[in-house]
Amino acid sequence: MINFSKMHGNGNNFVIINSIDTNVFLTKDFIQSIASGADGVSFDQLILVSPPESHEHDFLIQFYNVDGGEALMCLNGIRCASRYIWMNNFAPLSKMTLKTKNRVTLVEPKGENEVIATIDIPHRQESSELESSLKDLIKMPFSLVNTGNLHLCIETDNLSDINIDELYTKIESIAKPHQINLSIYKKNESEINISTYENGVGRTLSCGSASASVAFLSIKDGQALNICSDGGTLNFLKANDKLIMQGPTEFSFNGVINE
Repeated sequence: MINFSKMHGNGNNFVIINSIDTNVFLTKDFIQSIASGADGVSFDQLILVSPPESHEHDFLIQFYNVDGGEALMCLNGIRCASRYIWMNNFAPLSKMTLKTKNRVTLVEPKGENEVIATIDIPHRQESSELESSLKDLIKMPFSLVNTGNLHLCIETDNLSDINIDELYTKIESIAKPHQINLSIYKKNESEINISTYENGVGRTLSCGSASASVAFLSIKDGQALNICSDGGTLNFLKANDKLIMQGPTEFSFNGVINE
């Protein structure tokens, strides 16, 4: 029997499991079985919250996609994991550092449900071989951005001009081994609209790291910017070498999974 909480951040659905009190080991088959939704528990990603591996961090956070593979980062998920920790009194309601597979994120509460997450400024992924392979398939300008995950971002004048499902299928043989997520976005006067296909998940209502990638491509130092998806709006601010994201978290329910 595994206790879990269901939460969502900007429409991104998560199952969160406590591995602090009792060590929980998750198999790929187990993750795939509960992700099917047959037992009423479906999600975009599963989050495992564990004790830190080093005194330099407060908690270790791991993300798993519906296909059972481990994701490198999820910024909507990191906010929900933070709120989960505070809701369950695993840490005081204040700033804390969360370690993921390849990043450290500073999080702090904002109001009743909002969380602020601060990350190092993303960077363009430089790999001439990888970019060349993708260019052969995509045939349109794109940017490859690393926010902890790799995001392939394409600017367009109209989101409906690109079938994101078909485009991901076209690049899947390259995208999957490199865990590349695909986003298309459109700039407006005061905000940016985005649609994302997440590797190992599919099309989602929102993706925090995809929004951060697009914000990085568009934002200036000291500037605030809204990134809007079907799930809602995330707010970004660039401050020197940091990118600050603010967004919502919502608790849905607690439940129990039979192993």
